[in-house]
Amino acid sequence: MELRTLARTEIPARAGKEGDTFYVELDIPETVRAAVIDISLKGIGIEIRDLDRTKADYLRNVSELFLKIHAGNTFFIAGVRNVWNNVTAQGKGFTYKGGMIISIISPQDNIQLASIINMMRNEGSC
Repeated sequence: MELRTLARTEIPARAGKEGDTFYVELDIPETVRAAVIDISLKGIGIEIRDLDRTKADYLRNVSELFLKIHAGNTFFIAGVRNVWNNVTAQGKGFTYKGGMIISIISPQDNIQLASIINMMRNEGSC
């Protein structure tokens, strides 16, 4: 059953790789870079590969945290609530995939994020 109130915009498969301009950072407690899988004004899907067990367990169990969403030359700070996640063992590390509701974002950042999402829908990149 789909619980999303807004359709998410999918991000190209190369997202999150070095040199990409659209990604998120989490401080858990050191900075970790995550690929954005999809995004809307209400939520975000992310993937992080090669995590150690401590960070994977933290992300699996945390209910709320802050993300730094990078989009080109700008960034937004957003508070998110962990809705679902899946942590799997991959080689020597763990892969985290999760969906989060954006619960805190400034009105100005929300307007800019809406513009970036609209541009990605129309042009395919930010």
